Amino acid sequence: MLAIKHILFPIDFSERCCGTAPFVRALADRLSAKITLLTAVAPIWQAGLGEGAIPVDMTELRQDLEVQLNNTFVPEFQGLAVERIAEIGDPAEIITRFAHTKGVDLIMMPTHGYGPFRSPAAGFGHSQGAARCRMSSLDGASHGAAAERTHNWQ
Repeated sequence: MLAIKHILFPIDFSERCCGTAPFVRALADRLSAKITLLTAVAPIWQAGLGEGAIPVDMTELRQDLEVQLNNTFVPEFQGLAVERIAEIGDPAEIITRFAHTKGVDLIMMPTHGYGPFRSPAAGFGHSQGAARCRMSSLDGASHGAAAERTHNWQ
């Protein structure tokens, strides 16, 4: 049996993430593993008129991200040990640092998502993640009924 006790599930709120959740649940359930849902978004800047780019209020952005995260996959992961973390910064850096410092045994994430993890500038695509993390990762596009299931992102 695999010695996996901590699964990191980086999410970008895409439908592919929604399709991956049942697989994360099944593995965590089978192995009695803790799940950490981690979402990260790069800082956002907006153009000002005549003053150049100004930063968006990161505190408000993070609070909004935390609210969205706290309402995501609640019924799907009911009964399991779940930690939820929202961060502002480079998603690849945040995910990699968390995985290396918090005892993560496995990273599970879909491929072909269309949220910030997909973007080359802010993303944590498989190539970036594989190059940066020295641990097991399970990624892949979810197929079938689980991937086609709709999820009400609140």
